[in-house]
Amino acid sequence: MRKLSFLLIFIVVGFLFMRAGAQQKFEEDIIKTSKGDLKITFIGHGTLMFTFGGMVIQVDPVGQYADYSTLPQADLILVTLEHGDHLDPDVIETIRTDKTDLIFTEKCAEKVKGGLIMKNGDVKTIQGLRIEAVPAYNIVHMRRENVPFHPKGQGNGYVITFGDKRVYVAGALNAKDAVLYIKNVSRMAEWSIKLIRAGYSVFVPGLDFLLGFKDGNFHYHNYFYNSWWWIKVAEAIFVVPHSEKSKGTRREIEMAKKENIPVFYSIRDMNRYFKSQEKSK
Repeated sequence: MRKLSFLLIFIVVGFLFMRAGAQQKFEEDIIKTSKGDLKITFIGHGTLMFTFGGMVIQVDPVGQYADYSTLPQADLILVTLEHGDHLDPDVIETIRTDKTDLIFTEKCAEKVKGGLIMKNGDVKTIQGLRIEAVPAYNIVHMRRENVPFHPKGQGNGYVITFGDKRVYVAGALNAKDAVLYIKNVSRMAEWSIKLIRAGYSVFVPGLDFLLGFKDGNFHYHNYFYNSWWWIKVAEAIFVVPHSEKSKGTRREIEMAKKENIPVFYSIRDMNRYFKSQEKSK
């Protein structure tokens, strides 16, 4: 079985902004993969370029951030959003050839012809690269009341497989929420390891969110329903410190109490409980 490493590249609105200077010096990184080096060039805002196996892949190429007449033409172009800071038809015409593959959302395809439309949840193999379209939306910033700038279902993030590495281009996510989730995943993993080493078998409801990268139609109620059945058979619920205010955590605590399942906030208290249960047998 192949092992896939999962790299998270959060190309977020207002994030990684670097103006194109006169010399067009961009930040670059090299990632080793099973099929050779992957070079990632961060151009600005949501704009970047991958170079891999002789191919050039441009993501959200926009003239505001670079002079594309001096950059290589693209074998593959992916656009996450139809807004002008992500989709620039003039630049696309500059860097495309008759062999360039274009990956668009439905809204993007209304502005530039000749692209392949991918919807949230679609998976395609293009020029040997597996590409998964995942949801990308931001419901924090509103155009007007109840109308977000980046509504769910319109924008794409992309998960691209380069050899044994998977790179996640997140698209227009709310930076605060995205970074917070990654921090929470780290804390959940840390406490899961502690519990396993203490002799417990664990199920971590918060990690169900990662299933959404595979299926764009996997929503909050799907995660919660899946977690519910694990909670019903659990002998105890452990609450990761500082997660008590989470909406999901509060609901899971309420469910556990209704099922008379003990809830603990420290491993020491949980150990004491199970030791007392063994003595009373």
